[in-house]
Amino acid sequence: MRRFSSPGSIPSGLRPLLIVLAAVAALGGCLHRPPAPPPALKAGEAADVSPQLDNYSRATLPRDGSIVVAGDGFVASAKPGPKARKAPPKTLSLADALAEATSLKIVDQTRPGDTLAAGAARVSAGPPGALLVICFGYGDAAAKTTPAAFQSGLEQMIRLAHRRGAAVYVVAEPATTLKDSTAAEPFRAVVRLIGATEGAGVIDAPPALATAALGPSPTRVQPAAAVRLLAGLVSQYIRLAPPAGPS
Repeated sequence: MRRFSSPGSIPSGLRPLLIVLAAVAALGGCLHRPPAPPPALKAGEAADVSPQLDNYSRATLPRDGSIVVAGDGFVASAKPGPKARKAPPKTLSLADALAEATSLKIVDQTRPGDTLAAGAARVSAGPPGALLVICFGYGDAAAKTTPAAFQSGLEQMIRLAHRRGAAVYVVAEPATTLKDSTAAEPFRAVVRLIGATEGAGVIDAPPALATAALGPSPTRVQPAAAVRLLAGLVSQYIRLAPPAGPS
């Protein structure tokens, strides 16, 4: 067996690899490692139901809980005219898609053209739900809301939801046109920052939709497949508390 007794005897081609391995060994526990999976919920563990997300950004909700969805035209369905029997598939709302993806009651507080301030007022006047899904940006860009006002409003909305016992996910909206891209980016940046610092889960729609080649639609009315994708991104982080055990 060949031994390397000193740095001078190590072949030059192996030195970079050995330096990397030594650095990894020195860092040890400082390297990022995925947390261990949480234990399965057991009957009667009602204490696990909390507005706080776990290490996987998952929300544990009661089985009789509800999801409140607040947002603008990106996630709201376009209402059919009075003579239409039903909305076409492309007008599927995020609330509709979450109703398909989960067994929970859905409260739809979305409105086309809504701003964060208007949505927050509507949500605060309604039932808190066990989970609040927030998706704003388009309406605020059109209303010329300043990023600072948007940030303050989002912070207050998340904090109020937590005080009322609801977990929160915030969706960062993509741009639908080149003009939107410039106007909407400050709002997406606020969502990514404030959602994380306030203990809310952040669903970053732009890369998810781009990866799936699903838009966004330039008309701001999103195809049903894109809306269902967003609902899937939210619902994959939801787990339901088990039924309470016998008393």
